[in-house]
Amino acid sequence: MLSNEVFDKVFTIVKYAMADLEIVDGRGVSVPKWADLFYARSDHELIDTHLPCLSMRQIGAPQIGNDLMRDTQNGVNSTFQVDAYSNKSYDEAYSIMNDAGDVFIRLGYALTFGFEEMPTNSESLWRFTARFNRVIGANETLAL
Repeated sequence: MLSNEVFDKVFTIVKYAMADLEIVDGRGVSVPKWADLFYARSDHELIDTHLPCLSMRQIGAPQIGNDLMRDTQNGVNSTFQVDAYSNKSYDEAYSIMNDAGDVFIRLGYALTFGFEEMPTNSESLWRFTARFNRVIGANETLAL
């Protein structure tokens, strides 16, 4: 699986898994937990105008385990940086990161950094960052 394929697959799985999360509202009705969550493929998308936001970017996916002729890629060492943003509260940003982290763990990734609160240029914006890593074999299928 090539690095861009890994990114697209993981991004899609996390997005749909987060969309499937539900909470029970005050009336006792199940509602989507993150119905208004924006999913960004990098920190450079217009995050400030799309809050709350979960930003995912692959910060490394070097190939590993090449065969002796070096013409077959047997896997990638996939590392994602995930940033959760909220303009409502510290707790909302942390909750977004916690739920996204659970999805990454279910995908077989290990938490290698974070959850760390990161500074922002606004007193009304909260951000948490985490990094996740795993080796993905060439013939592996990513799924929950």
